[in-house]
Amino acid sequence: MVNIRYAEYEDYELILKIDNSISQSKWKSWTDNHQAIFAFDDSEFLGWLQYNYFIEKYPFINRLYIFEKYQNNGAGTKLIQFWEAEMKSKGETRLMLSTESDNYGARRLYERLGFKCVGEINLRPQNRELVMLKEI
Repeated sequence: MVNIRYAEYEDYELILKIDNSISQSKWKSWTDNHQAIFAFDDSEFLGWLQYNYFIEKYPFINRLYIFEKYQNNGAGTKLIQFWEAEMKSKGETRLMLSTESDNYGARRLYERLGFKCVGEINLRPQNRELVMLKEI
């Protein structure tokens, strides 16, 4: 069973397993502001979601990462649904994220959850970054 909770500062060692470029000060800011959310199955760490605000207005998922061996088991869906419910409870009406155009699994997940492509950014010639939006 997937359990979702806000990350805590003490979880810093867990996040380093995914991304060792995250500084302790950045991690502290995210945990203090409840902008990092973790997924667990019992005590097993499955992955996380981190968000900020796009143009300081719209909640925007910056990172969604599920360890490969746990993908396609509902953890990503539950993280996004938790985040969406939290944003809705804060009065937010639009959610945003982006994904690489060739990340078909992520695109299917986001589309299944109601996100629609509203634009793209050509950061690299061989792959576009799709900007996605969901009205809630």
